[in-house]
Amino acid sequence: AGAEEIASYAGLHHTDTSPICLKEDTLVQLELDEEMLAKNATYVKNGIRATNTGIYEIHYLIRGTVYPATTLQFSVRRNDSIIPASTLVEAFLARGKVSLSNSFYYPLNAGDVVDLTISSSKEAAFTPHSVTNTMLTIKQLS
Repeated sequence: AGAEEIASYAGLHHTDTSPICLKEDTLVQLELDEEMLAKNATYVKNGIRATNTGIYEIHYLIRGTVYPATTLQFSVRRNDSIIPASTLVEAFLARGKVSLSNSFYYPLNAGDVVDLTISSSKEAAFTPHSVTNTMLTIKQLS
């Protein structure tokens, strides 16, 4: 289907490579400051607001390295609550390369805001990869 046939879509990404200091078991909202094309959606700081109610395909991508070795959890939140279907948990070696993506379907109501988070099982530094390192998109399916 062409973009003109999709009722609602939007995306944000980030390219800065500044390290993110993670504290043990503390959720951190990832920075998403570069807007992609949008239709029937708006942007808020580091998030996307749906303007249509429906079922959405939500996709995210994260790339970087972590030090020291730790277990990272990545999740999408809807209105500050983690969407369980979005969560990926992975153990990484020190200086381990992080390259994860996830897509899932989830109902959003008009006005819902989605964002992307990271947490670590212990204090660690996550250094985003150069070029596009973090991305979050939504696409209404029905």
